[in-house]
Amino acid sequence: MKPRISFTFPYRWLVDKEDRKFLKENLVNLANRNQIKPVLDPVLQQRIGLFIGSYAVILKYHAFDPVKIPLTQEEIKKIFKEVFPGAKLIGFRKKFVQVESVTQLPIIELEIYH
Repeated sequence: MKPRISFTFPYRWLVDKEDRKFLKENLVNLANRNQIKPVLDPVLQQRIGLFIGSYAVILKYHAFDPVKIPLTQEEIKKIFKEVFPGAKLIGFRKKFVQVESVTQLPIIELEIYH
């Protein structure tokens, strides 16, 4: 199964005090920009709408060594409430992906399935 929404963002958004203030806004913007919508006639899409009942999130962090990811399932639920109004978060998982270079900064990859 392929993610319906997928994007990356810098680790500093989670750990830097100033960047963290804008985390929700930034993630919502990225999710809305990277959404894959079903191909429908534009008129039908307006009439039918796009109802999503549930979604799951996989957060992959790419780093040389595991790092602390200060993001909880409850925060994810609050962040994406406006992207998926009325939908239920049915899963949230964090995965570590090791990179080859010790000097590479951690990168966060977020995948949303619905």
